[in-house]
Amino acid sequence: MVADARHRVHGTISFDTRDLSAGGAFLRSDLLLEVGEELEIEFQIPGTTVAPLRARAKVVRVDQAAAMPGMGISFDGLSDPERESVRAFLAGAG
Repeated sequence: MVADARHRVHGTISFDTRDLSAGGAFLRSDLLLEVGEELEIEFQIPGTTVAPLRARAKVVRVDQAAAMPGMGISFDGLSDPERESVRAFLAGAG
């Protein structure tokens, strides 16, 4: 589900994720939100049976480059174990 603080939007939008870290990610998309907008995200760590992680996120940068438009987001509200799941995935992927 994606929702911004002023206009609640209920539904699902899927994004390609690039540059995932324990602190945030780059979401590849032609649909761009504004810097500062907040959204609720849900994502699954690939190769795990752990329940999808849910967190609030904030758009911290928008890149409108034609090659790969998208948004940089920072996670807010991931628990320490959830952040560790992301770190463990990244350590195994590299």
